[in-house]
Amino acid sequence: MSEGLESGGWALLAEYGSASAAEVDAAFLRSEGLAARVGNIGLPSCTCAFRLMVEPESLEKARWLLKFPPAGEAELDFLATGRLPEPDAAP
Repeated sequence: MSEGLESGGWALLAEYGSASAAEVDAAFLRSEGLAARVGNIGLPSCTCAFRLMVEPESLEKARWLLKFPPAGEAELDFLATGRLPEPDAAP
């Protein structure tokens, strides 16, 4: 991943080898209320051909959000119900 300020007021958050991987992270950031866009570098021989960009004031929050894996099923159940999962029965 590479970071820095790009022209046009967008900050470079990361570079990806595929558009779909970049768009997944961009969609996640948008769902969290951040403006994000994906740009194509346009170099056919480059393995990192897609850039994920965010507004400079959102760069730190975007980095933080992308560091954590999505919540698992047990975490989502706990957040929805307030109940801890049943411990597995020991043999």
